[in-house]
Amino acid sequence: MPALTVEFKNITLSYTSGVMTIFRHTGPEQSIEDECAIGGFAIVDGYVLMDDALRYSHSIAEIRAMKFVNEFITASHDDVNLYHEKESATSHHHHIRFNSMLTEEQVHRVLSILHQQELLSEEDIDDFLRKFRDRYTSSRAELDKNTREGRIKECQDNITALKLQLAQEMGQLQDKELPEKLNILLMLNRDVTQEPEAQQLQGLQVLRYRARLSALQTELDTLQRLGDKATDEQVITRYISTITDNDILFDLHAYLQGGKFDYLRTKIGCEIVVNMYQGTHRDGFDNEAMMPFWVRKESATFRDVLTADTTRCWANIEKALTLQIAHNVQTQSKFTPVIGEMYAQQYTQYRFFDKPHGKKAEKRTSKTYDAFARGDSATLDRKYKKMFSRVGGSD
Repeated sequence: MPALTVEFKNITLSYTSGVMTIFRHTGPEQSIEDECAIGGFAIVDGYVLMDDALRYSHSIAEIRAMKFVNEFITASHDDVNLYHEKESATSHHHHIRFNSMLTEEQVHRVLSILHQQELLSEEDIDDFLRKFRDRYTSSRAELDKNTREGRIKECQDNITALKLQLAQEMGQLQDKELPEKLNILLMLNRDVTQEPEAQQLQGLQVLRYRARLSALQTELDTLQRLGDKATDEQVITRYISTITDNDILFDLHAYLQGGKFDYLRTKIGCEIVVNMYQGTHRDGFDNEAMMPFWVRKESATFRDVLTADTTRCWANIEKALTLQIAHNVQTQSKFTPVIGEMYAQQYTQYRFFDKPHGKKAEKRTSKTYDAFARGDSATLDRKYKKMFSRVGGSD
């Protein structure tokens, strides 16, 4: 998914992965040195500083003073390409790096400064915040559609449609007309369509519908009780490999911590006696009350998860998230040990990112995290290919 970019009358705003870019709409008679192109902040001699440019400069100064701002990214930063897509690198703009992924409250505070300086209207603020929320809810909806919740709905819809078809075919064939053997097999949820007695019946299509209906009901019961970890692990991992914005990946991890995905972490059968994997689990939150990180208050911490014994499925999903997050930084920037260390330190606030997922791990941090922190592209590439090639993922 590309960065969230919205054009307004006076400015264009772009946001991705904890960095907001503000583009000033300007003509040749107006100029102000921009952070990205030059790295300074001054009025260029020989140009007239118009009112909109003055308001823009005041806004940038106020935003710079906010306590959750980390730094301004300039052209000299090796990760500047993470925040340039099709925009001109020479246009008047500033890249503002924050200390973490932004919450909705923090976004509103930044936009309020721009509103005070008459660069945004109240309607502009509402529009950007709505699209900011949609950025995360749309990816969550995509995940729901293809995992347990979506598959349950699809199964229920298929059962409803099949029951209607079955009712239409029941005109000539009644249960009492079935041979006793077929009645017994149907009660046992067996497929009777290949039985010799069934082949001779005029209403064979009814039996086919009933066999399919029985299979769907069994599948639905299994999904509702246990879920399907093996299938959903592949679906989730494959989806993770398509996401190039790290703020969305961090939000998906928070979403996957919710109660509807507890089946991914629930041990069944032989898993109960296996104690090989660890991962982050919720601590003290109601199953359906997990608040997405982007609506939390600024003072909220990320101590809502604990490292605990878990399933192989959940450990692999957290590994996939870590690898994709590292991959996005690695492939979209001039990846160096300095860049790796900087992002590694920032991302440790999300507890799953640096944790090893093997119970026997001797180090506090995972091998993937260590390779990321030291800028080791070869190791990251090898681990990335191993993880995502097994599910037909990208790259």
